[in-house]
Amino acid sequence: MQSVPASETIKGPAGAVPELRAFAAELATRPLPVGVRYYVFGDSQRSEADAERYRTADPPTSRARWGESPHHWRPALALDVYPILSDGTVSNAPRDYAQIVDVAEAQGLQSGRTFNDWPHVQIPNWRSRTAAAPAARPGILAALLILAVAGVVAVRDFVTNRTSSA
Repeated sequence: MQSVPASETIKGPAGAVPELRAFAAELATRPLPVGVRYYVFGDSQRSEADAERYRTADPPTSRARWGESPHHWRPALALDVYPILSDGTVSNAPRDYAQIVDVAEAQGLQSGRTFNDWPHVQIPNWRSRTAAAPAARPGILAALLILAVAGVVAVRDFVTNRTSSA
């Protein structure tokens, strides 16, 4: 399934690909870490207007231009998850994200731990699943075909030159 540019912002896993919805369902079955009251699911997909608003906020909450984030696609290829502490604030402590990271990585997803965006969970190699995926580069078979054609042409030219000079 290919994702296409998102036209609206959707909070929570409903706007995400099945793998992220399964992750959210699994996370919801786990006991909460000490000090965490509950999890809030943030954006899955973001509209172009919201993406620009996040990027130009002071301070910015995203550095991604439109189309550069897995949140910019429908269905979304990323989901943000925030641990809410007993006092009602969002945690900034990596220890409070450990369970999110563990569940995500156990399901083959990429957690934000790898690029210091703790709430973020995404599909690995997400760009390959977008409607804007780059065209495939010629692989080894294409290179061999090019060499084979070049070889046929070279043999033809050699034979033509030999027979015309004889």
